Amino acid sequence: DVPVHHDRTSRADLVTVVGNLVENAFDAVGSLPEDRRNVWVSLYADDRELLIEVEDTGVGIEEENRERLFERGFTTKPASKGIGLSLVIHELSRAGGSVEVDSRAGEGSRFTVHLPRGGGAPAKGPACGELEVEPPVNGSDGHPGFRVRGS
Repeated sequence: DVPVHHDRTSRADLVTVVGNLVENAFDAVGSLPEDRRNVWVSLYADDRELLIEVEDTGVGIEEENRERLFERGFTTKPASKGIGLSLVIHELSRAGGSVEVDSRAGEGSRFTVHLPRGGGAPAKGPACGELEVEPPVNGSDGHPGFRVRGS
């Protein structure tokens, strides 16, 4: 049983969201030595929402790419069409969900997806394809990074 509002999110929508995030995480660690290739997928659910986290120890996201991250056709990968993350933000927008991205170039990224459960109202936030980019932040290790929020 899909643990989100059935009128807004199907199993196929979840596969689109999780599959694209996991595929990107694998791509991000692919060029690293085998002992540094780590990808974690976590799922949490309570009465209000389903939370999905996909985290990797890959190359991270360069600052100049952060505002275009979910733009259809934007890619940093050779032979890619730049569709995956635009599909993610589209599905989340339809479902009333949102995504947060924490990333540090050269250290990895974490995508946190929030999907409402039950009949709750859609999440408030920027329109589909629009992003709120917060000022640079320092991680607990003191290295600079950034956070992008979109819905």
